[in-house]
Amino acid sequence: RLATVEETLDQDGCIVDNDRAQALFGFQIAATTTNGKVLDEWKHTYPGEPAMWFTSLAQQISLAVLQKYPDGVPWAPYRADGDRSTIPYVGRSRRTADNSMQFDTYFIPVAPAPILVTSRMISMSEAFHKRLDESPAEDLSLTELGDEMEKGGHSRVPILGPNGRIRYIIHGSMIDKFISKEARAGEDVKALRLKHLLDEPDMAQLFAGSFAVIGPNATVSDAQAAMNAIDEAQDVFVTQDGTAESSALGWLTNTMFV
Repeated sequence: RLATVEETLDQDGCIVDNDRAQALFGFQIAATTTNGKVLDEWKHTYPGEPAMWFTSLAQQISLAVLQKYPDGVPWAPYRADGDRSTIPYVGRSRRTADNSMQFDTYFIPVAPAPILVTSRMISMSEAFHKRLDESPAEDLSLTELGDEMEKGGHSRVPILGPNGRIRYIIHGSMIDKFISKEARAGEDVKALRLKHLLDEPDMAQLFAGSFAVIGPNATVSDAQAAMNAIDEAQDVFVTQDGTAESSALGWLTNTMFV
């Protein structure tokens, strides 16, 4: 049933009111524009992402055909901007004289209650990280660190200082790049330590400045804004008082804002 509804919705569902549709969908709306066109444009914008909003819409229609209220349907946003989402919703259905059914679908902007970062962050007690007071930079092998990250599927590693203060965020690609450069120069890569990487001024500056810091009372929207305000930042750390001088409580990566 769901597959049939999705096919019909794709091919026959039309945009009938383009007062704000063009701004929402981002392309010219014509009298013959179908939901399939909207779906294709969305997939082009978000390649590889499942179109959960389209499935949710089909599920709502499928249940309405059976004269059931869509209880249990997973609401999925067509678009999300910070704490505001635009969600497709079947607002009305009617049966015509030839016993077919018509449905009015609305794309409704909603602003849910702010989400605190503490409910979304990865706790530092659970996150993969290294502490310089436990593994000094002079002793921490770069090749072993890279192998550990690869084995655990970690693309980056936070480096904490005394009292759990965040010092650096280092991406595995940068470790690999540095090791390759040193190997081409004839250096013994097995002897490379984290200190050698941090002795590179440009590297150290990047690692120490490519993350944002916020406090535990901040929202997810606050965290995203703080990250976006820093060039090349892809990480946000939650600390006890919102500064880098206090202990890190948790961590959010750029992938958690999608």
